[in-house]
Amino acid sequence: EVHNGMKKGEWLKSVKRTELYGKTLALLGIGNIASKVAERALAFGMKVVAYDKYVSSSPVATMVPTPADAVREADYISMHLPLTDETEGMFGEDLIKECTRKPVVINTGRGPCVDAEAMTAALGDGRISWYATDVYPSDPPAPDYPLLSAEHVTLTPHIGASSEENLLRIGDEACAIIDELVKGGAL
Repeated sequence: EVHNGMKKGEWLKSVKRTELYGKTLALLGIGNIASKVAERALAFGMKVVAYDKYVSSSPVATMVPTPADAVREADYISMHLPLTDETEGMFGEDLIKECTRKPVVINTGRGPCVDAEAMTAALGDGRISWYATDVYPSDPPAPDYPLLSAEHVTLTPHIGASSEENLLRIGDEACAIIDELVKGGAL
C-alpha cells in the first residue's frame, strides 16, 4: 500500500505498521528449516514456541505438548509439517478456533496440511489476518482451489527452494554423496 502510494506521489505515514519484537512465533514442526526460522525470529526479539510430535526439546524454541498450545497466543504461525494421515487438514476449523490473535499463517511444509475451505472462511471473517503459502494439494493447484480467489493471501508457485544458490548447494551435496558412495561409504 505505501509502496504504491509513493509511486502515486502519496505520503502515507499513517498506515498501520507492526514490528516483530515481542511478538510470538509458533512453529508447527521443528526440523532443520524450522530451527533456522526460529534462530532468525529470536534475532528479532520474538518469542518462539513449537509443537512437534517427535521432538521434546529444542535450543531455539519452547516446546509445547499440542498444536493448540502452540497457536493459541501466536501472532505468526509457520508450518513445517510432513504430510501424514495425522497432519492432513491439521490446520482446520478446530485449530483456527484456538487462535486468539488473528495470526499470519505461513505454510512451507505441505499444502494439504491446511484445510483450504476453513482457511478461506477464517480469512474472510478476520480470524486469520493473512495466509502465505508456496505449497498446494497439487502443483499447480486446481482452478477451483479456494485460496486462489481468497483475499489476504500471498501465493507463490512452489518456488521456495528454487533459488540459484540453493540449486547449486543441492548439486554440491549430490556430488558429495556420489563421491562417498563411490569410495564405498554409506549414506
